[in-house]
Amino acid sequence: MKKWNSIKVLFAAAFILGLIMFNSTRISAAQDIVEDGTYVIHSVIDESKCVDVTGGSVSEAANVQLWSENDGNAQKFYFARQHNGCYVITAECSGKALTAKEAVSGANAELQDYDGRAEQQWNLMPTGYGTYIFQSAAAGVYLDICGGFTDDGNNVQVWEYSGSAAQKFTFERVETQHTLGDGTFVIASALDDNMRIDVNRGAYGAGVNVQLWSGNTTNSQKFKVIYEGDGTYTITALCSDMRLDVNGASEMRGANIQQWPANDSSAQRFRIRSVGNGYYRIQAECSGLYLAINGKEAVEGTNICQWTEDDSKAQYFKFYETEYEPVVEDGCYTITSQIMSNYRIDIACGSEDWGANVWLWSQNDSNAQKFDIKYVGAGQYKITGACSNLPLDVEGGGSANGTNIRQWDDNSSAAQRWHIYRTENGGYYFMAVQSGKMLDVNGAVAYDGNNVQLWEFTGSPAQKFWLDKTNKKYYGWTTINGKKYYYNGNGELHSKLGIDVSKYNGVIDWQAVKNDGIEFAIIRVGYGDDYESQDDIRAIYNMNECERLGIPYGVYLYSYAVCDEQAYSEAAHILRMIEGRNPQMGVFIDIEDTQTYYDAGINPYSEEGRTCITRWTRIILDAVKNAGYTPGVYANYNYYSNILYKDEISEIKWLAYYKTNNPYDNYVLPDGPWVCWQYTSRGSVKGIDGNVDMNAWYRY
Repeated sequence: MKKWNSIKVLFAAAFILGLIMFNSTRISAAQDIVEDGTYVIHSVIDESKCVDVTGGSVSEAANVQLWSENDGNAQKFYFARQHNGCYVITAECSGKALTAKEAVSGANAELQDYDGRAEQQWNLMPTGYGTYIFQSAAAGVYLDICGGFTDDGNNVQVWEYSGSAAQKFTFERVETQHTLGDGTFVIASALDDNMRIDVNRGAYGAGVNVQLWSGNTTNSQKFKVIYEGDGTYTITALCSDMRLDVNGASEMRGANIQQWPANDSSAQRFRIRSVGNGYYRIQAECSGLYLAINGKEAVEGTNICQWTEDDSKAQYFKFYETEYEPVVEDGCYTITSQIMSNYRIDIACGSEDWGANVWLWSQNDSNAQKFDIKYVGAGQYKITGACSNLPLDVEGGGSANGTNIRQWDDNSSAAQRWHIYRTENGGYYFMAVQSGKMLDVNGAVAYDGNNVQLWEFTGSPAQKFWLDKTNKKYYGWTTINGKKYYYNGNGELHSKLGIDVSKYNGVIDWQAVKNDGIEFAIIRVGYGDDYESQDDIRAIYNMNECERLGIPYGVYLYSYAVCDEQAYSEAAHILRMIEGRNPQMGVFIDIEDTQTYYDAGINPYSEEGRTCITRWTRIILDAVKNAGYTPGVYANYNYYSNILYKDEISEIKWLAYYKTNNPYDNYVLPDGPWVCWQYTSRGSVKGIDGNVDMNAWYRY
């Protein structure tokens, strides 16, 4: 017992001595200050391995890992000592701060925008021989190589103090030129994080001023930052595709910052230097001066200029990742010339032909003056004529002044893509992606038939247009997003959109179907003779759901009748299934099984076969009618044309007619007395897994 007590005393003494030694290490940290600067952080376990930002990511919460040294910016970190003696450590590739996700063992080390939290501050504590440990200011956790493994990609985390090599690092001071990862950013002032570098009114044009303005989501405050490989960056405004530029390449203090077309001069090259805490200075290559907020006041409209370095917040900026914001919302528009407000861009004679000319014409309400504008990515738009569904096209993909604009078959080429930029008065310019030339009215005069062409930028009213949202007028059968609609002679919608279903469509979410714009359904109740085994197992559920949700529905039965007796049985089958219900869209017999007729020795195309099939159809129709329901026939175009005697069937007719069975193809049905058109079996409707038959009911 005495021996055991002695061991416990020795152990306690050793533990207390360890704490004293550890505390002395912490005290010495203040005496071994790491100078502010950019460093590579090597692991003591293997000096060839460095703390690294996974993939050089500039994203929020980007991961930190171990990786072989490669001199990339993903392995360079700026150390900035704070007044409390802690350090904020920001990645040169993104300006985001090294952060302990949580102050618990095993929590991830990652990069986040700096906001002053203790999890983003670190005590650097020397452990001898030039090595350090990183203690989080949040609590007793330390930067740690997971498991002490040095494989490329091994995670960097935080862990309670272990004293192992997994928590020891050395620093190598480096100079860095590529301080910020390429990307699209808003640039916020350190004077006020909600005040951003901004292109005045987001306008396109050489010399438009750059200013400070309250944060918004427009492209006037979004800039594409690209490292050019020589220590300098170009900064391009998304609202204009023009670069930030020192006016006149001036070397004078106070020289204005503007936007200007790219010219690769030193007036458009900038060095971006980290100053810690996620902030950067932006230094003009042409002068060595720094971008600054004039007067050091964060007031809307304050000018951005260049000035000598003064370490004030007026010269500190933070870069936040962002994305291009479409300038024009997808939709249908009229494009009005600013030369004269009653003249619009127009497709000649409302033509649907390839090559039809684009010109100016007096305002009217025709589809020839309506265009679908759709954002297609990368700052580009497609402009499609509502009268033809053909895109505006630069003839021959040309780039010369005066190149004609026409409509052409959609080929997704650059000749059919456009940039859209704001004018200083709230209008729009349209720039051809292929050439950088502007949509332009010939001679800047407005008269019916004056040509629309390409021309180099002039900024004149000939290149400025107003956009006004409108609605297309449709006539006859029209395909929109894979669904067919019928419009009468006044352009008024005169059809309903529906589906027909059976057990093969599974359990249907009818609420989702209704929410997706489906206005009616036709439900299979079974097939053949009046046996329960031949009922459609989903019929009752489907009818109940339609009734519950107020979806008008009809029903159909698939016919196998090859004699009068079977025809009567099928009629009984239908009536049994719908007893007590109100299928207001009709009760249909489905006549289509040619093979059944041949198997019974009946040629459906012979006079005898046609007579029999028509008679069996009549037996069913009459029974349904006598029971008080509205009877109808479902068949394909061949059956109506060559098998059934149409003159003997006056009831409503539901036609199956697929020219291509592609719901997106724009074709119409043959003339005939049809009330409902099943136009595809490959439709898609929310609430139904897989394909579904689509229908348009248009005579009502």
